[in-house]
Amino acid sequence: MARELLSDRGVLVLQISQKEGHYLKVLLDTAFHRDHFICEVIWKITENPYLYHSQFGLSHESLFFYRRTALFMKNDEQIIPSIWG
Repeated sequence: MARELLSDRGVLVLQISQKEGHYLKVLLDTAFHRDHFICEVIWKITENPYLYHSQFGLSHESLFFYRRTALFMKNDEQIIPSIWG
C-alpha cells in the first residue's frame, strides 16, 4: 500500500533496528523491486552499545530509502554520507 500512495517523485524512508533490518530489506525489495532501492543509511544511536548477544552490542539503526519510479527527486551536486550520528 505504501508504494501505491507514494508519488512518482517521492522517496520512502523506513527506519528499523539493526536486529530486524535484513528481514525488512527483503520485504521492501519484493514490494518496491530491488532496482528501486536507493541506499541504506546507518544511524548511530549511541556511543555505548547496549548488550544484545554475547559481546556484540547494538549501537545503530538502519534507514532504507526506496523510490517508486526513476523520476524521484535528487540533487546530483550533493553527496549524502551513508553513516549519520
